[in-house]
Amino acid sequence: MIVVLFVAAVAFLFLVDTAPLTRGQYLRTYARLTVFKYTGLMEPGEWETAVLYRWSCTGLCHGAEPIETSRHTAKEWDEIIDRMIRRNGAFINEREARVISSYLLKNFASNVPTILSPSANKFLKSYLWKSDFGENDLYVDVVYTPPGYDEILRGFIDAERYDLKGKLVFRVYFNTHQGKLDPFDLMKMAELRDSEGRGYRPLDWKVTYESGDKHHREGILRFERAPMGESMELVMRGLPGRRERVFYWKLPIPPFEKGDKR
Repeated sequence: MIVVLFVAAVAFLFLVDTAPLTRGQYLRTYARLTVFKYTGLMEPGEWETAVLYRWSCTGLCHGAEPIETSRHTAKEWDEIIDRMIRRNGAFINEREARVISSYLLKNFASNVPTILSPSANKFLKSYLWKSDFGENDLYVDVVYTPPGYDEILRGFIDAERYDLKGKLVFRVYFNTHQGKLDPFDLMKMAELRDSEGRGYRPLDWKVTYESGDKHHREGILRFERAPMGESMELVMRGLPGRRERVFYWKLPIPPFEKGDKR
């Protein structure tokens, strides 16, 4: 047994390519990541997280290029990792998936779902998607989801489930780069205002996704349908920073056609 271990150690020292790590760095990193994998202890630092990503996600069935030349939202990266585990047999447990997802979001994130055509994406950003400037490291994005825009909204929302024809429906994204998101209750914090200044309280608020590191959250905010006039504003109060965050839409939303050049 001792001879077998000695031969294995010699083979590792002379035959295994550990670049860009030295053999000592490789052994220390491998040991720490193994402890983290099976116990949750020794949370990986920035360097070890990058190594975990490379070992887990590149070099087995594909290289780094398919990953590092694309950008995805938090939910999309989680879905990709889950698919790699369930369908492709990636040897990653839940805590490793959380760390890898955070790494991908830090380096290859998109705040816009990537399933849209260029023309649909341009239309979405011009007429339906509203963003603020991330005051106090809290970034809020809101997508108005009216009926009749199936090509654009198919990847955002289930039209029948959330009754787009009978309700005014918004998809809300909260993102932060540091700390964790507070449990913002939009039932108490949100108000919809029509062009005459009349206010409407939410019908319901449902969180549909939250990342494991609590940096990203998505949800559906609905109001009873009412005439809004020439414009509408969604107001959020009580978030970090300014007293109110206001998201404005000019109405009516123009029609969208495939290949739209606007």
